[in-house]
Amino acid sequence: MLEVKGLKKTFKMSKKQQKIEKTKEKIKVAVADVSFDARPGEILGILGANGAGKTTTLHTITGLLQAKSGSVVFEGQDITRKPGHAIVRLGMSHVPEGRRVFANLTVAENLRMGAYTRPKSEVAASLKEVYEWFPRLEERKNQ
Repeated sequence: MLEVKGLKKTFKMSKKQQKIEKTKEKIKVAVADVSFDARPGEILGILGANGAGKTTTLHTITGLLQAKSGSVVFEGQDITRKPGHAIVRLGMSHVPEGRRVFANLTVAENLRMGAYTRPKSEVAASLKEVYEWFPRLEERKNQ
């Protein structure tokens, strides 16, 4: 289970950003008071316009960015202040969208990259499971 409560992320604004946005504020709130629960088996979508904070929210949840306030609890463990690599070891990661995967690697090589924290003895079974969930990936594993 993933529990996000009151998540807030801010960024310091450069003088150039302040001028563009016509503000004297030095801090920009990118995400304010985001809260949701995602239970096992549920599918959750985060919707919003460009610049609304969807990616910032996900990066903050997965430890790529530091939250200003709020909490993120994964499988009963508070991960709010954990770095991304520690969160990956708990079983959560952020998968980039579109072409930001390793374009020069095959589908199978990309999937094996995602298993780098897993014990080698588990990788084959995990790949088999992924291919069962997403048969199209198996069809294209050498592409």
